[in-house]
Amino acid sequence: MRWTLLFTVLWICLIGCVSNFTRVDFKYSNAAHMNYKNAMVKLTGSPENIVFTLSESFRNSGAEIRERKKLDYILLEAEKGQECWEALVDVFNQEFASYRENNFNKYKSIDRNDCFTKRGVFPGCRWLYESSSENAESWLLSVELDPRAGATQIYTPTVNNFIVFDGTNIIHGGTLGQRSSTITTSFQTLLKFWIWREQGEKKSTIYMEAFPINNGIVAHPGASIGYQWWPQTNGYHESKIVKNYSMFFEEIERKSIILENRHNREMRKNGL
Repeated sequence: MRWTLLFTVLWICLIGCVSNFTRVDFKYSNAAHMNYKNAMVKLTGSPENIVFTLSESFRNSGAEIRERKKLDYILLEAEKGQECWEALVDVFNQEFASYRENNFNKYKSIDRNDCFTKRGVFPGCRWLYESSSENAESWLLSVELDPRAGATQIYTPTVNNFIVFDGTNIIHGGTLGQRSSTITTSFQTLLKFWIWREQGEKKSTIYMEAFPINNGIVAHPGASIGYQWWPQTNGYHESKIVKNYSMFFEEIERKSIILENRHNREMRKNGL
């Protein structure tokens, strides 16, 4: 029993020397991999029509509508929104580098404040801010997309006891080993749409953000997750979703413009 405990402790110590991380931040969104300006598009139509059309489409595809409500504010770009986003991505890229190297000391040594102060912004800044508007129509739609599976292999230490008789003495010992097993989990994505239109404007503005979800918890500052899951929760998957929807809206708007131009030509042709 004593030998078994000793070898187990030794194995854990050896593993600890190699693997510096056990948990990592679970806070990343699509913004870690794409500029927030690329998550904003213009679309012809009222926010209400767009919201309910999207809701129906998502529900038909099996997604869950988590929230849909009318807002009393719109989103405006902060004066130093670009610098704020660049500072945050600077921090994220350094954190990702430490994850790839599995180097917790490198993670702790990141000068996060410097990433912001050298750009003239402060930690906790946002590139967009809420602005009350009585003359605008504004909606929020939150959708939980279908889960995707995640799997990884973990290794746990084992100790195999042995007994050797050399003719005079019985020797008790143990050998170190390891046992592999596969653990699985699932991740969802929370996709949020802010859609607004100022009075007198023809087109609505759509801004999107997406966050990974695990075990019902949406990624946010202060949350953490097992180190082995960081490639699935670093926001890259969410950035691909937002980019796809951004291009989708651009294609819809392009078709809308083509149809409108065709209609106008027909009207002129008929002298109307």
